[in-house]
Amino acid sequence: MSASEKLQSLGYVVNKDLKLEDARSGEPYSFVKESYDEVADAVAEVIHEKMQGAPYHMEKVNLPSQSILKKEVRAPVYLSPNAYEATTLLVLLCGSGSVSAGQWSRRLCINDSFRSGSVLPFLDWAHTQNMAVLVLNPNTYRQKVERSKRKSKGKRKVPAHPDAHVRHAWDFIRTKMSNIQKIAMVAHSYGGVQTCLLLEYGGQGLLQRLQCVAFTDSVHSSDHIEVRISLIQDVIVIQNACTRRASRFTHSTSSHTSASTGQQARKT
Repeated sequence: MSASEKLQSLGYVVNKDLKLEDARSGEPYSFVKESYDEVADAVAEVIHEKMQGAPYHMEKVNLPSQSILKKEVRAPVYLSPNAYEATTLLVLLCGSGSVSAGQWSRRLCINDSFRSGSVLPFLDWAHTQNMAVLVLNPNTYRQKVERSKRKSKGKRKVPAHPDAHVRHAWDFIRTKMSNIQKIAMVAHSYGGVQTCLLLEYGGQGLLQRLQCVAFTDSVHSSDHIEVRISLIQDVIVIQNACTRRASRFTHSTSSHTSASTGQQARKT
């Protein structure tokens, strides 16, 4: 059963405007406490399905590529078809908790639309710019462990900390995507904290490629960014924009970043 069929079996479909509606009446989704989590999980799977289907055709890749620990949980990320050919990469990093790869907010995906709650508009825009896209998935570790706890009564896989996911992602970019010369990032909520950690972990190899970072509703503290701001002197930084503004910001700066050396832009 496909993700879309699973969602329909729960009584809902995603319409042409990427909004969730009742499969029979066509009415917008109405909250039902008993089935909310099941619907939310199905919606997440539909987004994965859409990323892998037309017109995006993204590839699902497990990270880390080679697990050091045999029982370590690996997380799937999503790569655009031009990932090994393009010279510019857009990295999309969600927050923590229940959101899955490709989601900014479960609530927005369900109650508003996939356009506001998911990365799909970013994929559309990146395609017009001939940019590769990497959609990260840091919460798989926690989610799989929580499920395995319930099923295995303590005998479970060894989880990597969610912060390790971004390190695995950089190692993958560094070793498998040597074609990438420029990197832009959008980091939402706790993804902002992970981005700050990533800047330190990636060192000059990352910083030499990094063009701009958009923090959307990020929960990183001033300590996180001020400690590392000296590392990113040549990178445009925009703080706590909403994802719609971040999309426009990335669009407006993509052709001008090379002329912005030493510039830092902040927007609250």
